[in-house]
Amino acid sequence: MDEPVPTEEGSNAREEYIASSIITRLLDGLGFRFYWATEGLSEVDYSFTPGSGCRIIVELMGHIGGLINWVTIISHRENKQEA
Repeated sequence: MDEPVPTEEGSNAREEYIASSIITRLLDGLGFRFYWATEGLSEVDYSFTPGSGCRIIVELMGHIGGLINWVTIISHRENKQEA
């Protein structure tokens, strides 16, 4: 995989400060930090849990990914209504 992951380098700040661009920048930053926080984890790391009743790392990654997806969909829907 020679192509960089979009969140591997982060993104540039936008010129306009509207709600959708602020949310997009927030998600970019979250993805950037998430990429580097999980880069290089082993199978043992992915199955780690701090205690019973807590999500393992791979479940937490899926949860965060779902939240990012949900916010992205909502922000795009709001952006279309503003136009």
